[in-house]
Amino acid sequence: MPQKVNFKKLFEQPERFLNEAQRFASTRFSDQNGFHIYGELRLSLSLSASEDTKNAVQYLKIIQAFAVAANACGKAIGAEILEVQGERIHLLMPTELSEKSVNDVLSFCITLSDIMYERIAPLAGNDWQGFAIALDHGRAILIGDGNGANGSVVSLGRCANEPAKRLNVATLAGKLSIRSRFVKHLGLGDLNVEWYSLDLRNPPATIRPLHLAFQKAPLYEAVAKEFGSDQFRKMPEIRLANTQYFEKTMKSRVTTPLKIQGFYFRADLDGFSAEVEQAFSSGEAGISSLVERFLQLMSYAEIYAVSLGRQVIRLPWAGDCANLVILPKSDEKYGDLQRTAPPLAASKWHDQKQGFILPTEKRWADFMGKSEWVIGCAGGNATEGSNGYLLIAPIATSGREFLIAAGWGARRSLDAQAIDGNQGGDTIIPKVDHQELDSPYQKLFDSIKGAPSFYRTKKKLSMKQIMDEASNRDRKTEMVKASGTQFVLPSAKPHYF
Repeated sequence: MPQKVNFKKLFEQPERFLNEAQRFASTRFSDQNGFHIYGELRLSLSLSASEDTKNAVQYLKIIQAFAVAANACGKAIGAEILEVQGERIHLLMPTELSEKSVNDVLSFCITLSDIMYERIAPLAGNDWQGFAIALDHGRAILIGDGNGANGSVVSLGRCANEPAKRLNVATLAGKLSIRSRFVKHLGLGDLNVEWYSLDLRNPPATIRPLHLAFQKAPLYEAVAKEFGSDQFRKMPEIRLANTQYFEKTMKSRVTTPLKIQGFYFRADLDGFSAEVEQAFSSGEAGISSLVERFLQLMSYAEIYAVSLGRQVIRLPWAGDCANLVILPKSDEKYGDLQRTAPPLAASKWHDQKQGFILPTEKRWADFMGKSEWVIGCAGGNATEGSNGYLLIAPIATSGREFLIAAGWGARRSLDAQAIDGNQGGDTIIPKVDHQELDSPYQKLFDSIKGAPSFYRTKKKLSMKQIMDEASNRDRKTEMVKASGTQFVLPSAKPHYF
């Protein structure tokens, strides 16, 4: 059985385990109230998406500094980093909701923002586009999975999920998104909206006295100490790696920064936050059952990756969102992957829900409940997206490592999932990736009503739909007249993993 522990114990190094049963038994989880704080650097994509490693080195320096600074600030107030996802960081400040805790978190966010503009902006230069924060308060289930950079502290619950979405679609640089009801005591004017946007660079007059009284010195001192360390100054070499290099040298773990070509694949379990709320209402037994269910679901990505028959880099989960990078096979070019990867990879993921977990013969659908996957998949071409290049790198802070992925595909797959109106079962890809697909696959996707033309979507994508489309195309032939003679051109057949 997974072990329920105090919040802080999630961040201690777990004992090593020899098999899956030991891993399952040694997993720790916590049931915690607090502020979930998401901070995001706004950087030009040119830093992380270039084909050479020059800009990637600078990007890595910025993300390293970002993570170190956020970690130092968090620890100064008793908060912990749950995730580092490239330009985005997720902190949890454990506390009950009160006027004092709201005042403290506002002052913390203003100070954190000031430090980012003072310390990180100069590193980014012209590629700096600001820093934004979104936060919420509530009860969440936190699950520790594994150790090292490939491990995670997964957070499940509305309070952990909704500020991340708010940051995606409605939080400008230099602003903080916070629920209006949290700040009603501060006299900030009309708060008849769900979310209030606070100016971090020029806080309202009623908040300035709170910020002046906040103990900022420990945060600045902690950051200065970390930035002065020898470990922080060391920057490893970034290698350009093809599939063969990864297979022979890196094996199953990424231990050094790599630039690779591939598709970023993000699968979000839409609706699972409702399952968490139901577990809370069912007491300790309901929470334990949900943790066990989600641990099973975390193996969904592992089994899926093996089923593709190609190299797949599995990144840490971000809440109830699985993150993978799909690479070309040894005998493929990136262009071969572009022609088929988004629909085939997505249909396999969706179809797996209908299967069973061997040897238990339990259905995946039973673990998912009423939830469905929403998939965002993006690679990019030579015109936009830097031809699929991504930076995969372990980022170190004091005592912990985080495996991050950055680049056009990582950002666009996240943006795809944030489009209003997405529903469980949807698969969303950028238009530029849609244009690179073989013709039979292009026909599967539609424009998104009321959304920018940048994306294409398919509802309830399955391998059966793909096979049916291929069969329909095989039954059709195109008659081409040349010099008075008719030639029958066979239709193109799709490629399968």
